[in-house]
Amino acid sequence: MDDKRDLIRRLMTQNTVWITVLGALLFIPAGSLHWPAAWLFLVTLGGLGIVGGFWFVQINPGLLTERMRPMIQKDQPKADKLFIIVFGPVAMIWLIVMGLDERYQWSGMGSGFQVLGFALFILSLAISFWVMRENTFAAPVVKIQAERGHQVVRTGPYALVRHPMYSGAIFFFLGVSLLLGSWWGAAITPIFIGLFAGRAVIEERTLIAGLPGYRDYIGKSATGWCPESGSVMLCLIRVPQGASNVRYEDLHRRLPLRPSALRMHDEPRDDNGMQLLDLYQERTALHIPAAAKLSAQGRRRQPQGISVQQTCDPAPALH
Repeated sequence: MDDKRDLIRRLMTQNTVWITVLGALLFIPAGSLHWPAAWLFLVTLGGLGIVGGFWFVQINPGLLTERMRPMIQKDQPKADKLFIIVFGPVAMIWLIVMGLDERYQWSGMGSGFQVLGFALFILSLAISFWVMRENTFAAPVVKIQAERGHQVVRTGPYALVRHPMYSGAIFFFLGVSLLLGSWWGAAITPIFIGLFAGRAVIEERTLIAGLPGYRDYIGKSATGWCPESGSVMLCLIRVPQGASNVRYEDLHRRLPLRPSALRMHDEPRDDNGMQLLDLYQERTALHIPAAAKLSAQGRRRQPQGISVQQTCDPAPALH
């Protein structure tokens, strides 16, 4: 009981300080406290933060404790520390710019966009709560939590995308920019997208290196680089006789495909190959265009003894 009371006290203190800092970075540049949209943002964020915090005190106090730890930690990769060092000032500039926008009325945004922004803001918070409800290891920094029995999470939003928290964060920054009526704030959002894309790479490298099963999760996750709906992705995988299944499976994980959207085409081939066809297409008799040459990087990564030819060119629709 005492531990929970201490956790609640820390939650209330941290939430109050956080909302106060955000308010100062908005209202001081704005030069006025008369900014209803900013108050709506702060009250909603602070209120839901407290409600969500009390909820996690009951269902997962370990995760809440982890999320209240400092943003720079000793077991954190140097690259992620650099991310935090860059992200903090960018976020401060984003808030200050929106405050100046409110003062000088640079944007003049319509109320319809602000309503849309509020909806995106709420959506981002809902995604965040969903992620934390599903993933007890959703720490604010990149690290392997061996002391907490860190495991790969494949359910909930992680069955759809590998980085749902970052997806929700994009909605947050765009939504808040629109809610506060700032096109200039919205214009800064692509910078956050770039930062999160870089952090996703840092996180995946760390988890592949230190978390058993994560490489397999990447290979079987629902996301992929292509194909798009209505196009055909064909991959001719030539597996020489005697090649091990382990090698083949490793190769399949390296391909930029969504395994859940593929099926095997069983038609025999003279070259000991097999076709992986997109499930969006129903027919099996498909024309295979000239295979694209592997890039130099792809050739370096290609497992020895297995050759791959791949094309992402959209083929004519088969109807």
